[in-house]
Amino acid sequence: MSEKVYHHVRKQLLQLLSSKNEYIRVNCRNFWCDSKRLSTSSHHRLIALFDQLYSIKSENEYLNYSTNLLLECTTHNPDYNHFIFENLLDKCLFQQFPLACNWRQRHHKYMTPLFTLQS
Repeated sequence: MSEKVYHHVRKQLLQLLSSKNEYIRVNCRNFWCDSKRLSTSSHHRLIALFDQLYSIKSENEYLNYSTNLLLECTTHNPDYNHFIFENLLDKCLFQQFPLACNWRQRHHKYMTPLFTLQS
């Protein structure tokens, strides 16, 4: 495939990632998510997103589709289907927590991380 054709098709495929038609958008996302085009490694995928999937014509939509494509690689992790928490929110016990609203007055001269103030 010639370089000129490749760049034209690439620009069109990037614009289709932001299509209003969900069917087109999903198929285009599936096209880009193929492991032949984008790595399943988050590090390599991030580099590819900057290198291959950025285009001036789709710059306004870039952040939207690039974060989607970056987060998609998390679905390949074996822990993806595991729950983060053991209990559902409706089965959890909640308690009141006093929240200091005057933190600016206490720390206005320097910024101390909150975890260093715990005893």
